Amino acid sequence: MRGHQGRTFTRFVAPVSLAVSITVLTSSLATAAPGDLNSTNNGEVVQSGTYFNTPGSRTTFTNTGGGLHVQSGSLVRGLESDPNKLPNGNGGTFYFRAPGNVIRIDGTVDVSALKNGSTYLGNGGKAFFDSAYLFQNGNIFANGFNGGLVQFNVGGMTVGPNARTTAQGFGGNGGAININSPGVVDIQAGAILDSSGKVVGTFDTNVINIEGGVVNNAGILRANGLATTDFKTNSDSSLIALNPNVVNNPPPGQIVGGQGDGTIMGPGADFTPPGPTTNRGGLVRLVSTGQAYSTTDAVNGASSTLLSATEKSNINSRNSGLIASNNGDVVNNGTIEANGALEQNGGTVLIASARDINNFGMIRANGADARDGVFTGNGNGLNGGSGGTVSLNALRNISNRSLIDASGGRGGRANSLTVATGQGRDANAVVTTVAGRGGNGGLIALSYQLLDNRSSIRVNGGVGGVGGSANTFDQEFGSASNPNPTANANSIGGQGGLGGQGGLIVLSGNFNAGGGGALRVDGGQGGRGGNATAGAEAFSNFGAPNPQADATAGAGGLGGAAGTVVVPSPGTLSQSQNFFARRGGVGDSGTATARETSFTNGVAVTVTGSTPVTPGSVTTGNNNAPLATTRNELLIHQENAILLSQQGGTGSNQQDLSQRLASATIRSVAQPGGITNVSGLDAAKHAVNFVVSSTTAGNTLHNDIPNGNTNPIFTRLHTLTMLNNGDIVNDMHWSPGVSQIGPGFHDSTESVGGGKLSFLSNGSITNNGFLLSRGLWTGGSINLAATQNITNNNVILNTAFNKHTATGYVRNANYISSHSGSTILKALGNINNNDKLNTGLGFFEIHPALDTNPRPSWVPFLNAAQMGSTIYLLAGGNITNASTGVIGAEALTYRDTTVDGGVSNPGNAIGGILNVKAGGNFVNDGAASVNGRSLQGSTGNFRFGTTAGLTFVNSTDGDIIEE
Repeated sequence: MRGHQGRTFTRFVAPVSLAVSITVLTSSLATAAPGDLNSTNNGEVVQSGTYFNTPGSRTTFTNTGGGLHVQSGSLVRGLESDPNKLPNGNGGTFYFRAPGNVIRIDGTVDVSALKNGSTYLGNGGKAFFDSAYLFQNGNIFANGFNGGLVQFNVGGMTVGPNARTTAQGFGGNGGAININSPGVVDIQAGAILDSSGKVVGTFDTNVINIEGGVVNNAGILRANGLATTDFKTNSDSSLIALNPNVVNNPPPGQIVGGQGDGTIMGPGADFTPPGPTTNRGGLVRLVSTGQAYSTTDAVNGASSTLLSATEKSNINSRNSGLIASNNGDVVNNGTIEANGALEQNGGTVLIASARDINNFGMIRANGADARDGVFTGNGNGLNGGSGGTVSLNALRNISNRSLIDASGGRGGRANSLTVATGQGRDANAVVTTVAGRGGNGGLIALSYQLLDNRSSIRVNGGVGGVGGSANTFDQEFGSASNPNPTANANSIGGQGGLGGQGGLIVLSGNFNAGGGGALRVDGGQGGRGGNATAGAEAFSNFGAPNPQADATAGAGGLGGAAGTVVVPSPGTLSQSQNFFARRGGVGDSGTATARETSFTNGVAVTVTGSTPVTPGSVTTGNNNAPLATTRNELLIHQENAILLSQQGGTGSNQQDLSQRLASATIRSVAQPGGITNVSGLDAAKHAVNFVVSSTTAGNTLHNDIPNGNTNPIFTRLHTLTMLNNGDIVNDMHWSPGVSQIGPGFHDSTESVGGGKLSFLSNGSITNNGFLLSRGLWTGGSINLAATQNITNNNVILNTAFNKHTATGYVRNANYISSHSGSTILKALGNINNNDKLNTGLGFFEIHPALDTNPRPSWVPFLNAAQMGSTIYLLAGGNITNASTGVIGAEALTYRDTTVDGGVSNPGNAIGGILNVKAGGNFVNDGAASVNGRSLQGSTGNFRFGTTAGLTFVNSTDGDIIEE
């Protein structure tokens, strides 16, 4: 043993195929039962009942040395309450922890807000699951007025056909469902994951994020702009009967942001309050890293009461088959939806694969149809929502056998006009209201080596709305003084709405698509014209009545302009794909009917005239000629920036990210030919989701753009996805969620799921900068995968922050129980850590010491959450933690005991889980820590750095040597 800088280091040399699991559980394992407050429950079977936790705390389920089982028919209910267990309406916080073991869910885990009939009385809660494997065939609910959070940090996961996982927002924003895994994530047919609800301004709060070695989806993934079906059927009537006062609680507010003042982040900060909630579609993000982690030992090691021998065999066989055939692939046989609702725009679907993307299901990010019968203040129809963004990025190939759609929605009908007169007045009705315009098509971008498209990739404009109808009726009566009365009725229907503009499809790869499929960027059809009816009746017993009726149908609306397809070799496109890029046709006219009736001495004579519908045309003109891709393409759509690089095209290969952005052709749906009045960096820096994807073999991607706290360029970044067919080198500070809302720096994407950062390299990854992903309820995810080596020379940190002084969320307590998130490093070669890897210690070395008087104001932000992170370090070769290296899965909470005596923040921190597997040797000359620590008024320097508590499992080959 050697001492160094107050820390203890132990050197371990492990033989080939060693797997190391390091866990520390510091909280008490006293017997607990349903009805307890802030309890820790120990045992394999999770008991049915209702569990309470105060704001800032949680209910923990663990099993010393074993797995956890929520049995069929059981309901495990979690609610937030005061210290007397009186619910406040919000859902509770559950933490299911089975390191090295299996969690099985056959019953229902429910941390939804209290539900009174169909009304939620609070916000959805949080459910965290940390285990070596998870098998789900039951329900997990985290619904509320604002949706909650469901997060799985698991070695692998099977989602069975009866499984339902929802974090829906009914009235407010949707929640988040996150799956972070180095192994197989298998979502089977019939399973549903749904985080639908509103989004907060430009930020995605209805999120589904799935990261695995293999991602296989045959179920339904929904992050739509409106929650519809509520799979949580029980209404909590018995709980409300016991707590009637909770019904009178003020309804929860929608999440909004404060105004930052820049005092902490530093000069030049860009403050972007999130704005109001909308029904725009959310975010579905799937990332497959390859090198799938084997969970066979964990599955086989489960008790026979948890998994039967047959179930173990079936799970392992299915996972083995997926790894053998789809290691590194994203396979979709189900439905992926990020559709807008209520005439709002479609959302975002991002798929990234270390190998192939195979789509046999349906992917949609459509704009919503406008509602008929709902009008603007002047009676105009509502415009349809525009299509969202679909980005498929594979380091190898893409195969498409089904619909990929980001089209615009239909425009809404205009208000109609009815006029009825008499007594010598004419009836005139001319519709001047405007029918809604069809939404524009969105953006679909594909990056690949080879593309085989045998179905339809579509970003059509939406159909225009129906014109308003005009209806008139005039009835006149003759007299001795007016023997020849004239009735006049005239009506003119409104014009149909304009069709939406076709969208933008960009294919970036070595060749054009093959397979005989279709690329569609047609403009939307013009809307149908409004109908016109006119009726005139004239009565006279003294002379000749004269009815005059005239009706003119509304004309069909004009079609929308054609969109644009951009491909590597436009001249050969028609040889392999059906190509549709035409202006939308003119809509049909309405109908016109005029009825004239004269009554002379009681004898009626009626003349009826009608004008037949004038048919429109489906499409107009020839296809817009496709454009040729350049070597670097930067695509801007809504809140997304997608930088694609390929081997061919005009321009030259660039290694620096700044140069790729500077030399890129910038395109959008509105300006598909190129945007010239802005730099690539300026165009990309406002993105919430940033994708960088290159298929050029052997070309290094070097990130030379800083994005730190003192110089935040990408101020709104929520997800960062980089794929490179070569090495990735990061020399700068990169932080998804560095934007500022409120007086301090913290994750301000307002996403309950934290930031997401993924690097996929067909080569090596070297970090010389600062990779940081943080969140409010959870630290999000960092996922690095390389086919060669991974070397960390600076800081890789994934953590959650205390919201002690944040102004974004309105909560009763000063701290929200949170999880440090997930960090996964996978290399076919070696992993070398020479500095800090996911350790809360980093902030104590970056910032001044705590032993100043008075205590610095920034202290409340230095939390690595109450639950430590889950870390996987997986290497085909050696794993080395140098003497300067610190690997930490710590939990660190700052406890402010001045608030209600600390009742709202018990500070019971639980250390994280560190999983290490090396095909060669694991050499630890540095510090490895998985502690759970709570800082309660201490004034000294708080340091980690001990290997105490290390345990080794699954050591199947040889001995462990300790020096």
